[in-house]
Amino acid sequence: MGKLRILHVSEAFGWSGGAAQCLFLAGYLRENGHENVIACPKGGDLYLKALSAGFEIFDFSPSGKTDIRASLSLASFYDSKKFDIVHAHHPKAHNACLMGKIFSKSRPALIVSRRVS
Repeated sequence: MGKLRILHVSEAFGWSGGAAQCLFLAGYLRENGHENVIACPKGGDLYLKALSAGFEIFDFSPSGKTDIRASLSLASFYDSKKFDIVHAHHPKAHNACLMGKIFSKSRPALIVSRRVS
């Protein structure tokens, strides 16, 4: 398998288990030769840790469960970067990433994670 371009998407602003798993997975995949970008709210904990770890960051700050503007922004980003995979790590990201895929011309594979305790 060749190098994949992967976008990890989370609306988490504070630090959580899901945000930690997002960053860990991106790091592991990067170590194995894949390109990883993290979309999350600018200035949040995941943003700061991902930036510190050297990841490219895309500002993803949805205003609610269904934010068309955020979805259109993601779709444009999908098309500009030609991602192979988009991984939605949290609930608002699930909706926005799916709508982004519908609006996108590139149609990356979509992976959705749901974490519960």
